[in-house]
Amino acid sequence: MGVFFSFNCIVYKQTKIMDQQITGLFKKFLSKTATADEQKALNDWIASNEELQDWIENQLDNSTEDIDASTQSAILEKIHEKIGVQNKPTFVLPGWVKAVAAVALILLMVGNAVLYVRSNQQTETRYAEIGALRGQKASLTLPDGTKVTLNSESTLKYSTDYNQSERIVQLEGEAFFEVAKNQKIPFVVKAGKLAIEAKGTAFNVKAYPEEKYISTTLTEGIVEVKTPGELIAMRPNERVEYDKSGNKLKKLTLTDATGSIGWLHDELSFENATLEEVVASFSRIYNVDIRFASESIKEQRFTGKINNNSLLSVLRIISLTSPIRFEQKDSVVILYDVPSENKLFQQNNKQKLN
Repeated sequence: MGVFFSFNCIVYKQTKIMDQQITGLFKKFLSKTATADEQKALNDWIASNEELQDWIENQLDNSTEDIDASTQSAILEKIHEKIGVQNKPTFVLPGWVKAVAAVALILLMVGNAVLYVRSNQQTETRYAEIGALRGQKASLTLPDGTKVTLNSESTLKYSTDYNQSERIVQLEGEAFFEVAKNQKIPFVVKAGKLAIEAKGTAFNVKAYPEEKYISTTLTEGIVEVKTPGELIAMRPNERVEYDKSGNKLKKLTLTDATGSIGWLHDELSFENATLEEVVASFSRIYNVDIRFASESIKEQRFTGKINNNSLLSVLRIISLTSPIRFEQKDSVVILYDVPSENKLFQQNNKQKLN
């Protein structure tokens, strides 16, 4: 699975950093010429090396307000030593206790004084962030036992004091939640302007920022979907859609809500979805760039269930059931309208509806 983890919005996926780059960043910091991004880069690198971080903190504790030449030299020597044994990229995800206590040094120059702040000196809330890369899925279990499956290009963020007084997560993308029961502390998913509240249930939330709607589909239990001015209670086999542009909620009754979570089992299921929505799903799943030759194609509707076969097979199925043709150019797929077929397709659809 393609998964990335970050802590306090810092992604702990380190790439190999050359001695010269780190030395340059440190010297820029000392000369007060480092930009905010450069300070963050140095900060992140030090934070990913716990032994080095502790050693530097000890040096600063024993130093005067200014970092004298001997301390500078000692720190640089230690950095060189650390780089020498770091022969390949590393992946670091601190444990909960260490994650809360071991925050990257925040080095600021105020006059001639050096300030560094540790997490136990801060009151701000810290967050863990988990994500699924494009073309991949990811699964995780939250501290309360809630199980979450993330679809492609999705991220979930929650505070490190989750489950102490509240259970709130923030979602961008799509996820299926199997919520651990807790009558005292509701489970809340925040997605854009929506808040979906549950106490013990199973539901799917789709909230990709580029899409027009945020949808919640309930498979088990009861949830409430809220906007600042509206609330809808849901029961199994119902879907609530939030229109971002109109700021409105709409509830739909489904024959079988499990069709909306076919992606969990590598199955794609669509019910009267626009071709734009269908293609967005394909792009994320197959990690491919799919483009439209004209804007009008995007609004064509598609209903059907497709097993997660090869991209070529899926495109052939779409072209057989919709008035489009496709062409692949290198790593890009282009969809074209077929005017004569489109007219017949619209007539057939009209007859089916009557």
